[in-house]
Amino acid sequence: MSAPLSYDEVRDLLPAYALGALDEHERAVVQSYLDRYPELRTEVARYGGALHGLAVGVPQRTPPASLKANLIAQAQKTAQPQRRASWWDRLLDVFLAPRFALGVVSGMLVLILSLFAIQTVRLSAEVAQLQKALSAQDRLLRLLTSSSEEFTLSGTDIAPQAVATVRYNPGEKWAAMEASQLPALPESQVYQMWLVNAAGERWSGAVFRPDENGNAVALVWCPQPMDSIVRFGVSIEPAGGSSTPTGPNVLRGVRS
Repeated sequence: MSAPLSYDEVRDLLPAYALGALDEHERAVVQSYLDRYPELRTEVARYGGALHGLAVGVPQRTPPASLKANLIAQAQKTAQPQRRASWWDRLLDVFLAPRFALGVVSGMLVLILSLFAIQTVRLSAEVAQLQKALSAQDRLLRLLTSSSEEFTLSGTDIAPQAVATVRYNPGEKWAAMEASQLPALPESQVYQMWLVNAAGERWSGAVFRPDENGNAVALVWCPQPMDSIVRFGVSIEPAGGSSTPTGPNVLRGVRS
């Protein structure tokens, strides 16, 4: 049985998904991720728009007027008694027929346009991802160096030596998290940060993995300002993250 696809592997399949080029299993896996992650649905919609633009941008060609006359002449010729052509002659007639040539050219054009569309969508996605990553890095650096507030998370019985600090500015929905002494995880698992407000509403703030020394830095986001969060926690989850906590808590902090 093949290993389950990761979040990044599924994201790489989105252009092919938009083109309908996946097999049944791959399409089912991608669909399950689309149901869980709105940002992936947004990317698929963008790919679909790009492909539609390429399709409508291809100029429509009208067949030459001589084509009708050639077809009539060919029909009249075949209606007259003649000797039975050899299989080689018939094969040449098929390959030299305008309709066959037109079909080959059309098929090649469709194939080239499809490959071009996939490559264009992939390049656009890579550029967008790079811009997004650079923006996230700039925001993370700013929060790490100029935040006015911070909150400390302590390790639980699972990892008593672990510790993390969340840095943010009042009124902002972004924060920077620095963690250390986190236990190593297998490739099939990640750490996921959870944020809870006073009303008990919970959100996933970040999914991350530590380096070989157990250190991690992550950009955290919440739909509400960070100073409205009363509980922070980090749990162990399957690769790609979970919609709700399913694994053991490693870090926890409660605002007094």
